[in-house]
Amino acid sequence: MELWQSLKRAAIKSCLLVWLLSLFISLANLAIPLYTLQIFDRVLPSKSSQTLFMLLSAIVILGILLIGSEKIRRQVTNYLAHYLGNKVEPLILKNQIDDIQRTKEQSGKSLTNLQALQQFICSPILLAAMDVSLSPLLIVALFFLHPYFGYSVLICNTLLIILLSYQHHSLSKTEGRYQKSAQQQWYDQQSLLNNATIIRSMGMGTDWLNSHQALTTDVCQKQHSYQQHNHNFQLFAILIRWCCQITVPTIGAYLLIQQQISPGVMLAALMISMRCIIPFETLINGWQLLLKSKEIFNELKDLFNSSQSDQQVKPLTRLQGYIEVKTLKIQDKSQQKLILNINHIQAEPGSFTAVIGQNGAGKTLFLQSLFKNIANISGEILFDGINITSVEQQWLGKQIGYVPQNLSLPRATIEEVICQHEQCKKDAVIKASKMAGVHQTILSLPQGYDSILSLETSQLSPGILQRITLARALYHQPKILIFDEADAYLDKSGKDNYLNLINIATKSGCTVIAATQCQQMLTKANKILLIEQGKDSFFGTFPQFQAFVNQLNQQRKVSNLFNNQ
Repeated sequence: MELWQSLKRAAIKSCLLVWLLSLFISLANLAIPLYTLQIFDRVLPSKSSQTLFMLLSAIVILGILLIGSEKIRRQVTNYLAHYLGNKVEPLILKNQIDDIQRTKEQSGKSLTNLQALQQFICSPILLAAMDVSLSPLLIVALFFLHPYFGYSVLICNTLLIILLSYQHHSLSKTEGRYQKSAQQQWYDQQSLLNNATIIRSMGMGTDWLNSHQALTTDVCQKQHSYQQHNHNFQLFAILIRWCCQITVPTIGAYLLIQQQISPGVMLAALMISMRCIIPFETLINGWQLLLKSKEIFNELKDLFNSSQSDQQVKPLTRLQGYIEVKTLKIQDKSQQKLILNINHIQAEPGSFTAVIGQNGAGKTLFLQSLFKNIANISGEILFDGINITSVEQQWLGKQIGYVPQNLSLPRATIEEVICQHEQCKKDAVIKASKMAGVHQTILSLPQGYDSILSLETSQLSPGILQRITLARALYHQPKILIFDEADAYLDKSGKDNYLNLINIATKSGCTVIAATQCQQMLTKANKILLIEQGKDSFFGTFPQFQAFVNQLNQQRKVSNLFNNQ
């Protein structure tokens, strides 16, 4: 919350400074009409060159101050936008890592909104809003010149405010429909690009493009409708400005005929009236950013509030590997149903627990719950008797070696991936690579451990990538290893090395919990956990599992528990 207060103070101070500068600029801009007034009403009648040069000197000095103030005003807004981005973007990315309920789309939207807010702060829209707040000052100046000028511009400004309000009310729904369709179009485009190889291989290109074309046509129609309405409002703003430009000189001419004002007053009124109208027109052309900024600001406030997590401890000692799960339940709030229900399991240091079950049974869900990566959990997950909800995620992550089901690899060198982007210990990297059976393969690459690696660009096979993820999991020499079908892409040699790795790990006192579809691994396991439809149907030793299977009827063979693999 301290960071939020710091940002809030910076925003308030910056906006106050910009408003004060805008006030000075508005007052300085009144000097030009007054200068013109003095020329017509004082200099020309007196034909005094000395008076003219004195007024010119004063207006030049004031102009220099005005330009300097305008420069400072823009620098302040640029600084505020830079300061905001520098402080908030890391927080958005941190929340993506820490908040298990925050989706990638939500973080993407937050980053987009942050950029929109920065754009608004640096745009003329914010400065125009400051100038609009000072328009009453200019109208008062017009009333001093003559009440007719003041009333005419006041009416025009009132019409522009009504137009701005009606524009927002009228276009909000149209914009919402357009944005929703545009977002769907973007998702469709990304899906097409990500699956281009499959679409081309299966001859689905024409049908896919036809479907996408229909969506594009719908988006274009909604965009055209939205822009057409927006252009109409901008034309109305131009019409009001045009009426003001006609009204003020007409009134001035009438007052000149009646000899109620001088030509200098008329010219001064023309200049001030245009200064009153232009900021309103700028707002009407960019009203979306102005209104969106408030919504974004409130979202950022919620983001800061959500980042204030409960106080969590960082234990002084490393985990030894005792794991106990009691009445673990995971609720799917969207469907209002229980999707995982584990009664009670235990794992001790030096043990290997195999987790089996058909696809979709809940194996991955169970494994991810062991390191706080699933929302809406109830029950207890104890590591060395410590409830994991009370410990820091950063600390917990370093105590666990985890290999996910998907090959999740960031763009980085192989060395950076294995050492988990920390300050690299080369001996530990090589040791982990050798245990994973990938050291020689890495050395055979042209750049070795400095080879750039990512799932999208790597020319390495999925099997080699999976061995690298195994090396990453082993880097910190953790006492707990959690593998989610970490042998899925491995060849026979890789699977043999994988089984050997588990054997070495358990002998060294590690606790290994691994989801698998390989029946051979069950004979190596100390305990077997069978999950069916989100429930623990069995937990026990391999001989007990064999007895359990023998009790099943002929339709429930053990092979069915492994998706017939």
